[in-house]
Amino acid sequence: VNGKDYLVPMAIEEPSVVAAASNSAKVARTSGGFHAQSTEPVMIGQVQIMDVPDPAAARLRILEARTELLAAANAKDPVLVKFGGGAKELEVRLLPSPRGTMVIVHLLVDARDAGGMNAVNTMCEALAPELARRAGGRAVLRIISNLAVHRLARARAVFPAAQLATESMTGAEVVEGVLDAYAFAVADPFRCATHNKGIMNGISSVVLATGNDFRAIESGAHTYAAWEAADGAVVRPLTTYEKDRDGNLVATIELPVPVGLIGGAT
Repeated sequence: VNGKDYLVPMAIEEPSVVAAASNSAKVARTSGGFHAQSTEPVMIGQVQIMDVPDPAAARLRILEARTELLAAANAKDPVLVKFGGGAKELEVRLLPSPRGTMVIVHLLVDARDAGGMNAVNTMCEALAPELARRAGGRAVLRIISNLAVHRLARARAVFPAAQLATESMTGAEVVEGVLDAYAFAVADPFRCATHNKGIMNGISSVVLATGNDFRAIESGAHTYAAWEAADGAVVRPLTTYEKDRDGNLVATIELPVPVGLIGGAT
């Protein structure tokens, strides 16, 4: 990965997942391995405000208090701020619903190497009364979102066709087969559900082995696949597969991965 060797722990009841991941890594290694990157570790906390008589004006009243609201949030976690994290921004959405227009405040928190769940929830709890007062409504939910669209991980790899040959298929035939299966997942949500489940087989086993919240990762990944779907589509594959000019298989992936690396998953 990025030119450095890693041993990756996996915990899963299905040994074939570990074998498949190991084999794929072996093939990708012949063409330089995996090239990975990530965005800043920013999580979203949500505060739901109901019964606001003037939602548009309430949005501006909240944004006008941005500086003091962020300061109040950061006062709840000085250690996180010390390490360069903390509440960085506020967003305010007006959300139509069966219960009327909701004012939804997003608190964007840089969680650094933590998962951020506890920190974000604590900050949202602290801000909720003041947000409700400024909006002129009542605060209901104040909780982290598992759709961490600002905390993405991306990776790409090339799988040489010559390395993909089996006893019954040439490497070129394997490449075409993968592309056919990928096209099926793009076109059909019934296939895409299984396609993305296969991806999460590998990801969730690593998340579980490292003591992180695999339910949160899976929820965010599958919701992201729906959120990113093209117009008219229900869901999209979390991966893409293409063929380069030399006939090799090129794979990419992008999804939210809000995991804790140091100091615990929360």
